[in-house]
Amino acid sequence: MNKTLKETKKNDDMWLTIFSYYLGDKKMIIKTLEFCNIKATNLVEIEKHYTIGKDRSGVILKIKNPENKKIERTIIDIIHGENSSYQQLLDVTFNVGKNCENRIIIFDGVKEGNNPSSNGGVIDDFIEYINDFDQNIYQLRVNTHFFIGLSTLELLSGPPSEGPAFIPSELPGLRQFQDSEFWQFYHYPNSGYHPSVDYEFTDPEEYLFCYGHTMIVNYVDTYLYWDEEGVIYQATGFSSEQEIRKMLADKRPEIRKWFSDKEVVIKTPEKKYADLQIIFDVRPMNSFYHLSQKEKIKLADLVSEEFFEFTDLIRNYFNEAT
Repeated sequence: MNKTLKETKKNDDMWLTIFSYYLGDKKMIIKTLEFCNIKATNLVEIEKHYTIGKDRSGVILKIKNPENKKIERTIIDIIHGENSSYQQLLDVTFNVGKNCENRIIIFDGVKEGNNPSSNGGVIDDFIEYINDFDQNIYQLRVNTHFFIGLSTLELLSGPPSEGPAFIPSELPGLRQFQDSEFWQFYHYPNSGYHPSVDYEFTDPEEYLFCYGHTMIVNYVDTYLYWDEEGVIYQATGFSSEQEIRKMLADKRPEIRKWFSDKEVVIKTPEKKYADLQIIFDVRPMNSFYHLSQKEKIKLADLVSEEFFEFTDLIRNYFNEAT
C-alpha cells in the first residue's frame, strides 16, 4: 500500500472514530436536534447505532413529542467525504429510517468525489419533493471542525414552512425513486437534456419521474427508454418496413461498429408506418440502482453514447437521402 492510500485509510478510520464519538455523545446529539428545532429536552434514549460502508454512520433516537406525549423516532445519518448521496436520502426515507418521524442527513463535503448520485442540485429537488409528503428531512452541511466543537452546522434543506401538501401514505414507493436515478443523476446531466426545460415541466413529479429521452430527426423520432424489458433505442415513423431494411443495409458498417452484438427488431404497429428497435440491455430499469458506482458510471456513459450514435445514424441516413 503506497503512502497516499495509507493516509487515505488512516483519515477514513479517523472519521469513523469521530462519527462514533459524535453519535454517542448526548450533548452533540442535542445540539444537532436543537439546530433543527426538534425539542431535544425530550430525548428518551438512543435506540440504535449503525454503520453503512466505510463512510457512513447513524443513530436512531426516541424522543417524546411535547404536544401529544407520544414517543417518536428521529434518525441522524452522517456521510463523510462527498456531498449527501441519493442512497443516503433513500435510506433515511425508505430503509433504515422508514419508521422515523424526523430525518437529519449530514455531510462534510471534504472530498472532491466522482459520484454523480451526489449532485447537490438534484438531491435538493428530491428533498423538497419528499418533504411535501410530511417526511421532515433536514439536510445539514458540517465544517470538518464541528465535531470537536470549533464550528457550526449549516442548514441547506428542511421541511416547508407552510407545512406539507400531502400525507405520508401518498409518497411514491421506493421503486419509483430507484428508477429515477439513471435519468436524474446520470443521463440528463451528461446529455444537456432535461424534461423541466425541454418539456417545460413545472410540476416536480413530472420531471423527477420522467424516464426517457426523445429526439426529432426529420419526420422520425428517436427514443431512449428503459423499462422492465431493458434499455431500448427506438426510431418511430418510418414509412414502411422496407424503408428500415434499406437504411440498415445502407448503414451496415455503422450498425456493425456500434450494434453488432445487439438485437435489432422491426415492428409494424400499423400498416401506415414502421418502428426500429435496438435492444441495448435486457436488464430491467431498477437493476441500475443496485450496481456499484463504477458500474453505474460505465453503463450510463455507454447507454448515452450509443443512443446518440443511434440518432446520428438515423439523421445521416436521411441527410444523405435528400
